[in-house]
Amino acid sequence: MLGPLDFGLIRIVNKTIVPRPSIRNSDSKQNVELFIRDDITVSSHGAHICKSGRTTHVTCENVRAFGGMYINENYNIVTGLIVSDTLSMGGDSGAPTFSYKDLKDVSLFGILLAAGKEISLFQTLNDILTTRQYKSHRG
Repeated sequence: MLGPLDFGLIRIVNKTIVPRPSIRNSDSKQNVELFIRDDITVSSHGAHICKSGRTTHVTCENVRAFGGMYINENYNIVTGLIVSDTLSMGGDSGAPTFSYKDLKDVSLFGILLAAGKEISLFQTLNDILTTRQYKSHRG
């Protein structure tokens, strides 16, 4: 999709191919893929969440706040974000966010929308799929 939402979908044309949704975990020798089994809603402070970014790979920390807000250089505003101190750097944007079920299975939560010094902002899967939170404002 072209636009302000940061996600992609794959159209399956050949019905004999069965996709296995997974997340890259390249730092693990035993579980280089984490299989997505379901999705969850994170609803408590201190909940443990992880992300798999291109730059920092899999890192995990805790939810610090709900209702975070992000304003980009074009004055697009995204609200309702989950705030965490999960390590993230440039190149990690769009990283899948998840919680472990066991060492190889995960529950999908959302994506990394933005990061700064000692802070990461996550957009929930529900918000990505059901609402458009971007509003353009000029100051």
